[in-house]
Amino acid sequence: IQINIKRCLSDGCDTRIHGLKTMGYQITKSKEVSVSDASAIWYLSLLTSLVTASMETNPVLAQTVLQSTQ
Repeated sequence: IQINIKRCLSDGCDTRIHGLKTMGYQITKSKEVSVSDASAIWYLSLLTSLVTASMETNPVLAQTVLQSTQ
């Protein structure tokens, strides 16, 4: 997974995600979850939770998400 962070300023980084795409995939025979897979799952779960919570207070975000996921 690639996450593009647009810019960092003196007061910190703009951590809004401006791009998210899968760079590739790997087929494994192991049924175990790797550390990197677990990290990606955790991050996407966190991102989903934050967006879901923000949609209630930000109607513009809600419309953007709904249009992007149709």
